Amino acid sequence: MSVLKNFESGVTKQYWDLVNPVVQELGYEVYDLDYLSGSTTLRLYIRNQETKQTDIEDCVKVDHALTTPIQEAEWIPDTFTLEVSSPGIYRNLIKADHFIESVGERVEVVGMKKWGELLPDIKWPTELKTVKKLIGVIKGANENEIEMEIEKYKNIIKLNYAQISKAHLEPSFEQLMSKSERMDA
Repeated sequence: MSVLKNFESGVTKQYWDLVNPVVQELGYEVYDLDYLSGSTTLRLYIRNQETKQTDIEDCVKVDHALTTPIQEAEWIPDTFTLEVSSPGIYRNLIKADHFIESVGERVEVVGMKKWGELLPDIKWPTELKTVKKLIGVIKGANENEIEMEIEKYKNIIKLNYAQISKAHLEPSFEQLMSKSERMDA
């Protein structure tokens, strides 16, 4: 399932088990979910399985379909809030499939430790050796690791998922403008 998030235990698994079958039955996939326990809010990120897109009607359809199962689940707090959304432009990458789909995309990757500690055999420029965040382009990905060309470094490095604590798309201004122009055409 997920390589960067744990949906296998606790309340997160309960929510996953509740929402995933309903979302899939509607033809969507659960891209990600976040349960904010202090606020009793579940943020559910969905997308159409075929188009890999999400629009407001998709979110409304999923929200309505989940109303009854949520109301019937006795373990869900009375003050519960469900937010159904698109994963967004800066979407988190939490599954190997997300990384594989994102080959060629610009991403920000946060390491479990500073990169100079995680990958000591690489001759890092001083400013990159002591940071946890790297921005670059995914050049390849599989079930175990990604190959990433680091901005300011220009070499391709391999990172296994166990070395990554968080990752998300980080499109450049030029990429955002290019997408905007395609949508206007």
